Amino acid sequence: MATLDVLKGKDVVVFVRKLADAKTKDGYLIPYQTDGDFDQSKDSDSTSTKSGNVATVGNPTTDFSISVLDSTDPILDVLEDSYYNNIKLEFWRVKLGKKDSSGKYFAHYMQGTISEDSQSASSDDNAEREFTVSVDGTPKRGYTTIPATAQAQIDYLYKGVMKQTTDTTGGGTAMTETEMPAVPEKGGKE
Repeated sequence: MATLDVLKGKDVVVFVRKLADAKTKDGYLIPYQTDGDFDQSKDSDSTSTKSGNVATVGNPTTDFSISVLDSTDPILDVLEDSYYNNIKLEFWRVKLGKKDSSGKYFAHYMQGTISEDSQSASSDDNAEREFTVSVDGTPKRGYTTIPATAQAQIDYLYKGVMKQTTDTTGGGTAMTETEMPAVPEKGGKE
């Protein structure tokens, strides 16, 4: 039986872009994501007949929201503009822990507008925002690449302490996974 990986919440990230910018801009990683909900459901009903119940299933609906730490990043203003001005946005809910054989990431793709912008600012904690998206139609599933700049935001690489003029590693070498030590041979030193 194949070993399956459990996906962690930190490996699910959301990208956004104005639909009008689809030909000129990459999707933008929403910064400081803390939580998100993605609930898909269908209403169902049944009609009682002499032969038994007959089910009627409605169209799928999607409830989608994302929680973030509030910041000065301009993408949060884009989300707020969508709320006030009904600006159509594209969203990708990307699972970084699920790739296909070509290295692309699994994602749900959606279009919609922000229908709620809930903000909280406790004096003892970071300010937070939760954006609720009114999703048009049914999300689509597929695999996508992500921009290199976003990958750098998600997972930075090891760098050494030296200045990074021509050597971008700063003279450092990232450590790889430690190999299991060999079992000593019988009669040998441990």
